[in-house]
Amino acid sequence: SPAALEAMFRLAQKRGWPYYTTENAAIFNDEQLKEFKLVVWNNTSGNTHLDDQRAAYIRWTENGGAFVGLHGAGGDPSYDWAWYPDTLIGVQFTHHSSRQLGTVHFEDRSSPITRGLPENWARTVPDEWYSFKDNPRAKGMHIIATADESTYDPGTTSMGADHPIVWTHCVGKGRVFYSAIGHPAEAYTQEPL
Repeated sequence: SPAALEAMFRLAQKRGWPYYTTENAAIFNDEQLKEFKLVVWNNTSGNTHLDDQRAAYIRWTENGGAFVGLHGAGGDPSYDWAWYPDTLIGVQFTHHSSRQLGTVHFEDRSSPITRGLPENWARTVPDEWYSFKDNPRAKGMHIIATADESTYDPGTTSMGADHPIVWTHCVGKGRVFYSAIGHPAEAYTQEPL
């Protein structure tokens, strides 16, 4: 999403990090990927990579590359690349609720990711609440935040009392961060209160 891209650009500028954006999957080759420490998949969905690009990305990740996946990058069920949802994200996205308000519970408040955030974040911007085929916690993911289903109507997207929506884990030497938050543009400018 353009709003997520702008937020990432502002963050990189603030930190003095080099920054490069592209929608061209041809950059996913051994030679070019070695120039990057981190790759952000900004609401990426669908089959976007050829087999040789996928293989290069797997090698890069397993050898220490870092991945950030935002919202729609959660593994579209139509993907024909099982490694992506099963290994990289860790679980398969299945469906989402309608856009509605709800509360995020930050479970790990000692993480640098959540530094300064409140324990509970009542969203003032309606978002889609993603659900997954399996619970990421049961698959060994380190859970950063969960959705409080008692604060919105999950309908058929309910995962019950434990509904992870932000987590981290490792793939080989690579590090992974995934956040299911972020459908509306306003999600990238809203301050947790």
